[in-house]
Amino acid sequence: MRWVSVRVSQVHPIKNRLRMYRKMAGLTQVQVAGLMELVSSSQLSRWERGERMPTLKHSLQLAGLYNRLVTDLFFDVFDEERSKLVIKQTSKTKNK
Repeated sequence: MRWVSVRVSQVHPIKNRLRMYRKMAGLTQVQVAGLMELVSSSQLSRWERGERMPTLKHSLQLAGLYNRLVTDLFFDVFDEERSKLVIKQTSKTKNK
């Protein structure tokens, strides 16, 4: 099975806390890339800059390396998506 990162528009980078948690863990991009067996650290760099979104597998690996929940790493994305669902749920409840 081949894992592919999702490409994201340069206009709206994905907000994440990957760089912050990597630094807090005292790791370099090269070290993380090596531990995750990535082809190069540039893949991690693109994730940290919000240019691409890591796969679920890679997100779980990062969460494990940094001893954080995936929702911590991508809190802004999680919070935004959760808010959208709450709004939809609330509007459906009101329409009943």
